[in-house]
Amino acid sequence: DEEKNARLPLLSLTRKNSVFIHSVSILDKNGINVLDTLEEKKGEDESRFTYFTRPLGNGLPFVSNIIFRGDRASIFFSSPIKNPDGEGIGVLRIEYRASIFQSIIRSLDTGEIDAIISIVDAKTYVRTGYTGDRDNLFKSYKDFTKLELVAMQSDGRLPLDPSRETNSAVVDGINNLEKQPFFYSYSEALSQELISTGVPLKKQQWIALVSQPTEVYLSPVRDQNRTNTLISLLLVVFSIGAGFVASQILTSPLNILTKVAEKVTSGDLNARATVVTKDEIGVLAETFNRM
Repeated sequence: DEEKNARLPLLSLTRKNSVFIHSVSILDKNGINVLDTLEEKKGEDESRFTYFTRPLGNGLPFVSNIIFRGDRASIFFSSPIKNPDGEGIGVLRIEYRASIFQSIIRSLDTGEIDAIISIVDAKTYVRTGYTGDRDNLFKSYKDFTKLELVAMQSDGRLPLDPSRETNSAVVDGINNLEKQPFFYSYSEALSQELISTGVPLKKQQWIALVSQPTEVYLSPVRDQNRTNTLISLLLVVFSIGAGFVASQILTSPLNILTKVAEKVTSGDLNARATVVTKDEIGVLAETFNRM
């Protein structure tokens, strides 16, 4: 009866998010699963995991990194259980399916910009959330050696098949974000060059990374250049047109005076220049008429 009564609050916790909460359990002070919402997990030894040792050791709540067990990726939230004297007697832990991050990051992808958003583990370079090719979710950008793979997989830090599209340029870019906030890389899946930037999260060793095709990123610059070129061409055409009109205005009286002079030369002594202005051209026309 006591066990049934203890299971009720655990089951009520799973109902808070039944899609992503995989199980809720109580671990005793030796790390043995003594009560779980999944009956088959009862009796498992979880003492080697940090989500058990950390809260039992320091008495504080704990959030794990993503832990891979076979083909399942999970993140664990845990908190110490204490008796009335404040002594740690066990741990309450909740296992969430890591796909919850995919749900969160998908909600950020509004589709208004042609960009790829991802959450990347700064140590393993695993994409824990990814709006790009779904096959690359929970896959690492780094091409690990066999020894590294064995060590990290046995520790639950990497999935059984950790690589799809590895990219050393992304790994180098993440490592140098503090010195160089923007970096370029080539995506085999998209068959184009990307420009990326990122920022480390405060509570976890993860990087929030945003990548965008260089063509899209530079598109506003090219549009501005085209606009500037068009404006420059229009200004050149306007300048040429304005110069032509100005030259016509300036030379027209001289052309008229020249034609009058040609008439006089041909014998028409009654030809006279029309005086329109009182400037130098007008004075010249009056002088010509007097002559």
